[in-house]
Amino acid sequence: MESGTWRLLISMMPLILYLLFILYSNHTSQKGQMKNGPVIDYGEAVVMPGLIDVHAHLDDPGRTEWEGFPSGTKAAVAGTSIRREEAAIRELLTVSKDTRIGGPAEGAHLHIVHLSDSRSSLELIKEAKGNGDSITVETCPHYLAFSAEEIPEGDTRFKCAPPIRDAPNKEKLWEALMDGHIDMLSSDHSPSVPKLKLFAEGDFLKAWGGISSLQFVLPVTWSYGLKYGVTLERLVSWWSEKPAKLAGQDMKGAIAIGKDADIVVWEPEEEFNLDENHHVHLKHPSISAYMGSRLAGKVLATFVNGNLVFDDGKHAPDACGTTILA
Repeated sequence: MESGTWRLLISMMPLILYLLFILYSNHTSQKGQMKNGPVIDYGEAVVMPGLIDVHAHLDDPGRTEWEGFPSGTKAAVAGTSIRREEAAIRELLTVSKDTRIGGPAEGAHLHIVHLSDSRSSLELIKEAKGNGDSITVETCPHYLAFSAEEIPEGDTRFKCAPPIRDAPNKEKLWEALMDGHIDMLSSDHSPSVPKLKLFAEGDFLKAWGGISSLQFVLPVTWSYGLKYGVTLERLVSWWSEKPAKLAGQDMKGAIAIGKDADIVVWEPEEEFNLDENHHVHLKHPSISAYMGSRLAGKVLATFVNGNLVFDDGKHAPDACGTTILA
């Protein structure tokens, strides 16, 4: 995102995108019948709630040549300086403090988006939470996967706002996420047309800032998180349960009787190379910073409200999702 680094989300109307990622697979399911419908046996694969991305940019209506709703949702169903970041958070927390002085604000809530600074900004957030402020915080997979030292010179695929920071900062982000100081994850998927990335010039100051990531966040979180002890339960909390609660979607975020059957089926141990041979459904795959990575976690099938929308490498012929306003 080029315009502000931080947003105060008090009244949210997020576009809920279920990240039931389409990643090519040779899996063949065994199908049978039962009284109330088909039985699909996915063997030892993981079956978990569909992921909810509370922060993704699809330029539709508008700049659909960047990433429209059709390509963005297909990808979803098939992963500024510290001073500016800290100053923005400090300003928000000052407003929160002033509000408390004026009296209780029933129901008021702050949501901090795409946290990248695990030093002073995170300490301010910890302090505010300790004072009883109603605050949730998200960070993004690219801040957990990459560090500034690893970015090739002039490779503007990695430009984003806030920026990717150094390796020690990344380690502290993981620590805060595992300890619960960071509540959830989001993609902050922010694509553009390739020419705005200025690949030939390699000019970070002028290139479009944003990481194209919508299709990859599950395998990226899993692959890079294994060394930190990430579990399936943590993935469900960060990507399903807490985002559903934030957006006020009681029917989402869990596999349970009475809830919407939004489900992703995937193989955590299956590895793949994210290269030109991989089936990427983003409109402009070349701009993604994840291209060239080797990841673990292939998605086999996805369901939206009980409807099988992706299986064995293919989309369902008809869309079945609906717009949800929270």
